[in-house]
Amino acid sequence: MPQTLTTLRQLPRAEYASKLAIVYPKHYERKLSNSDLHREVEQNAAILRLAGFTPGTHLALCLDDPLEYFVVFLACMWVGVVVHPIKLKTTEEEMKDTIQQANLETIVCSDVSGKKSADTARTLAKELGLHCLLVSQNINEGIKIQMQDLVLKSMSFEDRHYKLEPSNAAVAIHVNSSQTDKKIVTYTHEQVIKTMELYIHLGNLTGSDVTFLSDHPSNCGNLIMQLLGPLSLGSTVMISPTDIQNEPSRFIERAIPLGMTWLSASPPLLKVLCEHPKANKLYEKIRFSWCSVSEPLNAKDLAEIVQSKEKFHVPHQVLLGREETLGLLFVYELSSDIVEGAAALSCSPIGKPVNSISAFLVDPEGTHTVEDEGELRIVGQYFSSDACNSSVEIDGVPCNCIKLNWICKLKEELFYFLDTTQVYLEKKRQLEERLREEEKARQEAERAQEEEKARLEEERQKGKQVNDATDEADTSRGENGSRLERKLSKAFRGLFSASGSGSEKEGSQKQKAVQNDSTVANSFPVPSHPRRKSADFDSYPKFDDREPEYFKVGKSTFSLAEIDYIIQKHPATSEAKSFLMYSNGKHEAEVHVALTLNPGRRVTSELFTKHLKKWGIRGKALPVHYYVCRKLPRNESDEQTREFIKNHCLSMPQNKVTEAYSDPKNSKIHEKDPGEEQQSRKSGSWLRRSLSKTFHNGDQAEDSTDGSLKRNSSKIMQIIRRASFSS
Repeated sequence: MPQTLTTLRQLPRAEYASKLAIVYPKHYERKLSNSDLHREVEQNAAILRLAGFTPGTHLALCLDDPLEYFVVFLACMWVGVVVHPIKLKTTEEEMKDTIQQANLETIVCSDVSGKKSADTARTLAKELGLHCLLVSQNINEGIKIQMQDLVLKSMSFEDRHYKLEPSNAAVAIHVNSSQTDKKIVTYTHEQVIKTMELYIHLGNLTGSDVTFLSDHPSNCGNLIMQLLGPLSLGSTVMISPTDIQNEPSRFIERAIPLGMTWLSASPPLLKVLCEHPKANKLYEKIRFSWCSVSEPLNAKDLAEIVQSKEKFHVPHQVLLGREETLGLLFVYELSSDIVEGAAALSCSPIGKPVNSISAFLVDPEGTHTVEDEGELRIVGQYFSSDACNSSVEIDGVPCNCIKLNWICKLKEELFYFLDTTQVYLEKKRQLEERLREEEKARQEAERAQEEEKARLEEERQKGKQVNDATDEADTSRGENGSRLERKLSKAFRGLFSASGSGSEKEGSQKQKAVQNDSTVANSFPVPSHPRRKSADFDSYPKFDDREPEYFKVGKSTFSLAEIDYIIQKHPATSEAKSFLMYSNGKHEAEVHVALTLNPGRRVTSELFTKHLKKWGIRGKALPVHYYVCRKLPRNESDEQTREFIKNHCLSMPQNKVTEAYSDPKNSKIHEKDPGEEQQSRKSGSWLRRSLSKTFHNGDQAEDSTDGSLKRNSSKIMQIIRRASFSS
């Protein structure tokens, strides 16, 4: 398992760049590697930054297409935007209540007309005065937020180049706490990542597995278990193109060639897949299966699932009961023992619910019952054969109870009890360690005092013996002897006073320790159940959140996706579009090149060095970094990766430019003459003004047909033509 994530901004993982991430068989099949997914997410994140979205901004995400939803969701995570999911088949009134409850100002929907959710979102945007972001998807450009109606804002480098913290909010879920009351539960990046790690551990998921998304990712449980979790491990996810329950054959025909190994489905869907005549080949490779439900199951439901399971053999069949939010309800192994144990309950739900979700539970270390009203989520080891016990009475009424090896109670915040338990144990450990250190220091101080006292006593006895033996000889030095006695008496007085103050200090420290102990006990309630010893909650070594590259053109700073946007504004130019330079802080310049290549176009060393010379690159060899953006050659080969295309198109050395000129006259290293340097400054300032006007003038960027923008575009075209390769 790779190092743990710190924020969702690190998805997709860089170490899985060339691995296949998503397969989406829609009208045309899309296959995205982690690198391809990274590029689309970065492009949309750059557009959000240009539109003025900053960490902590809230928006409603209403997209029917699951791939569009996932890409825009990750783009929001990169920027730090808090997502309010709008689920499928949400009515106009429910959508309006969600927007008004959170006081949202922005909604994201599809640009395709005719979709009910998109039409409803656009209608509400006009009615409530919301800012509506439209998302388009095509085979050439992929998924992209449209910029026609966006007002581009001027942002400094510090505003755009920020670091996200694990405590930043990620998702805000609207939960019906009662029939008339709704509440918003916000989850941070760290909480979502903890849930991901829990799913990965319980589901025995590995990077070699092939999974599928059975439901829309607006359900956070599906998003985390079936998309974010596999993506963090480098697994491949197949997004279901149709309603599987109505057309299971299409799904099975597409899933068999992929070699699906990890299945997660609801009980009705699992039953359909189990009973389908073509499913035998599908289940030959499946090694793990989840059955996910939203409510606790009774014995009848368990029996139906076991009967449908008899047609195929899966090593691990796990049943997961969970809410629509990120919390878990029940996790246990599906076996005959469970069915027999549940049969004793007839058709009563496992764990008699109180109000909405609560249950009566038996303390595994005792016999008393834990009663709690409100939300209750249980994460535990699997049931044993005596899991169900109906002998407990609450207020004289017999109740069905569950006995688990480990119980986790939660209120409003995800993993509150787990976090509280960990914090409590950590505080308790720190307190015990501090008390031990203080006790050790006190003992060492006492030992040192005893040794010092013994040494002084020994010196005093020796001095007394010497004084007695040489009383007459020391008569002439009586004053010196009295001075020594005064020093000794002063030392003893200091020693006794220090000992007294030390005891007082020790007493006050003990009193403070007792107070701190009681404070900790009040602040962090003592858990009534032992924490399960499991590897999934161990601390992993954390690494820094890598930031995307930013480049400077003059005094302006842009990301690679923003440069790509500039390039796309002028599709007539098909050769090299932009060469950028910046200093890396080590008194050495680096050259970053954004390339747009047509199929078959080759970049030779001679043309490249000639172009570098035009930009005034003189002196020693410089490191060169290549970025291939758009218009990549398309072929049916399985080797079609970004690395393969880069190696195919670029014939230059990949690490360094060995010579900066092709002209023999300039073979020697020399500095630029003043006239050439002045001309270079003029061209650099011209480029800076042109890009600045294009990006940072909101009125001009709002309407792409405005005359001033056309003039700026023509200037940029002139710059690009100057910078393009000679054919």
